[in-house]
Amino acid sequence: MTLPLMESQWPRVIMGSTVFAVMLVLLCFKHFYTTLSRQLIALYFLVLTGYMSNLTVVLANGFHMPVLVPRGFSMEGYLSSHSIWAYAQNNGHFLWLADRFQVGNSVGSIGDAAIYIGGLGFILCFIYHLIDSI
Repeated sequence: MTLPLMESQWPRVIMGSTVFAVMLVLLCFKHFYTTLSRQLIALYFLVLTGYMSNLTVVLANGFHMPVLVPRGFSMEGYLSSHSIWAYAQNNGHFLWLADRFQVGNSVGSIGDAAIYIGGLGFILCFIYHLIDSI
């Protein structure tokens, strides 16, 4: 069974998975772990929570991310028969985790916000710890 992703979505999936894997590897290094702050661990789990919330809503809705379209936002180009996104149905599951917030020319979810905030915070904390250790 293939996941219903458009070709243009694969780079986002690969990049997100790579960032998650790099964060996991960094947490496993003993030297890094000994100087690791609690903030970095908390930010890592914030990213993990975001990924898990997105995975939960996608799996619960038949491998489609439901979209509650904000007023005045056009979903042209996003929704097709091969897209992971689909208009939210009244009988959808976990709709509070669905994509519902307009972010630029896209739509995001609570899980996306957790991933971006946690990832940015992780990177900034990591850079701070690198500079502090010099």
